[in-house]
Amino acid sequence: MGLFNWNKKEPVVVDKAPEEKPLDNGKKGGRLSDRVNKHTPDRTSMQLGNLRTKIMEAKDPNNPSWLELYKIYENTMTDAEVITQRRIAENKLKAEPFVVRSNNADNDGLKTYFEKPWFDKFREFLIYKELFGYRVAEFGQFDEDNEFLSCKLFPLYNIFPHNRNIIIDETDTAGIPFANDDPEKGDTVNPYDLFLLELGDPEDLGLLEALSREVIIKSFARRDWNEHSEKWGQPRIVIRTEAEGTDLNTIERGASNFSRNGYAIVGIDDEIEKFEASNNGSGYLIYDKNIDKADMYIAKIINGQYGIGNEQSFVGTAEVAERILDDFMFSRLQEAQNIINYELIPFLAHWGYPLENATFVFPRVEEYKKRQNAAKQPETPNDGTEIDESEQESEEGEKTQETQKGKGKKQKEGESDKKLEAKLDLLLKKKLSVPW
Repeated sequence: MGLFNWNKKEPVVVDKAPEEKPLDNGKKGGRLSDRVNKHTPDRTSMQLGNLRTKIMEAKDPNNPSWLELYKIYENTMTDAEVITQRRIAENKLKAEPFVVRSNNADNDGLKTYFEKPWFDKFREFLIYKELFGYRVAEFGQFDEDNEFLSCKLFPLYNIFPHNRNIIIDETDTAGIPFANDDPEKGDTVNPYDLFLLELGDPEDLGLLEALSREVIIKSFARRDWNEHSEKWGQPRIVIRTEAEGTDLNTIERGASNFSRNGYAIVGIDDEIEKFEASNNGSGYLIYDKNIDKADMYIAKIINGQYGIGNEQSFVGTAEVAERILDDFMFSRLQEAQNIINYELIPFLAHWGYPLENATFVFPRVEEYKKRQNAAKQPETPNDGTEIDESEQESEEGEKTQETQKGKGKKQKEGESDKKLEAKLDLLLKKKLSVPW
């Protein structure tokens, strides 16, 4: 059944991809993402109360809705610090060396299947999966060698995670199921047949649930800072004059041009009370610190550290932050490796790639595990010098002799103590037997 020919009130179950016109190379050309109505960007209320409401709507087990929450998420993704930390995560993941093994040996031939532009994009999608909690990747056309040329994320608003349906319009709640492995819920559907690959858990709202809060707080701080600067950042003037009529109007126009935020025109004999911001010159700090705090939380949420690129960061602080980032990267690489081995490789094998017995490995993951295991084992003291066996035997012999001498000394001391006690007893008996 075509994507445009279903009743939106009732879900339609399909067990295979819709028929499409084949290309010259015999591979199907169209993709489902080409048949949905793309979301038109519009404004949304970036308020903490609104965020809480939309999160509750998305977590509703009976009638969930992600529409407004996704709008907040997309606004959050435009924040400068979120963009920076996302790119740090993406670039570190894309720059990480990898190998592909078959029969416990590195196989450069199989590795070439992953040394493609689409795989760089796929690794970016793994970061988006962390941020959104759940995304669906769609693979594109095949080349003349029957290999994929590209992949992209399926339009965010045209996936309904609750029932894993593709929907035409963003407000729909039922469409074409693209994945179903439970026969009790209908005919089984393999997303591989639709060139789709699920990333993450449909019930996971991702890191953006926490990031959105920090971005909203940060945006309020920026707005308040701008209002403070506009209100108190320009001078105020008071003009004493006896002018009237046209002359007074001319003076007022000059005052308004000089000080748009505040001016006063008074008589010569009027008393003027001076007023200004009590913290003039440093009032911006309350907003500046709030913004820095939000940026710090954003960086820690995404990459576990903050301050590596800061001009004021100390060397020790930066080193600690880098180590934390390494721990985060190990966890990220471990998860990416699992997704590639248990999701991506079976998907590629489904479409004819010879990867049935292949294993994708980040060598850094193995090195990290070895270091962790070595750190748990007790260290053997070693000063870097080799011990001669004869000297060691000699030292052990001397220690044995010293031990025996010590035992003999203690034995002699024990015998002498017994003799001394006997003499004291004899002396005491003689003393008691003397008549007084």
